[in-house]
Amino acid sequence: MVASDNSFEVQDVDKTYFVNLLDRICECGAFKISGIPYKHAALGILYRRDKFENYCDVAFKIEPYLKTYSGMIHPIPVGKDSLDMPDVIPAGLIPPPLRRAPGRPRKNRTRGPHEPAPSSQSKRSTTLKCSICLASGQNKRTCQRGLVKAKMGAISAPNHVYNLFYLN
Repeated sequence: MVASDNSFEVQDVDKTYFVNLLDRICECGAFKISGIPYKHAALGILYRRDKFENYCDVAFKIEPYLKTYSGMIHPIPVGKDSLDMPDVIPAGLIPPPLRRAPGRPRKNRTRGPHEPAPSSQSKRSTTLKCSICLASGQNKRTCQRGLVKAKMGAISAPNHVYNLFYLN
């Protein structure tokens, strides 16, 4: 509802808010805190068919931003040329005492950055050997012959698999 040219009453879900665009005040407080028109003030601006940029705080405009960063920002020197600051870093600085973490200790120790990560193959000492075709490098689950026999077994009645060996 329009109270005057710059004042509005905006009804949100269950509450009515008074908005003054000239003073940039809304009863919810978001307009004043952020400096950007919030939804209640935005409805008033839309009703007036005005631009949102006219109601934003000066800090959000381009000119103050460019003026702020127009000068040179000098880096802090590091290394031999750095300043000695004994006042900032106390001489008797010690780390906090270590406390034991609650719970069961870790099974594997944490490796340092220079140590190589353990590979999963190093844990396995033997090569895989299929129990169906006796070929190395595969197991019963990945055996292609086992898949064929399993399909044939699904069609026929017997539940057991025969291992056939041909001798020359």
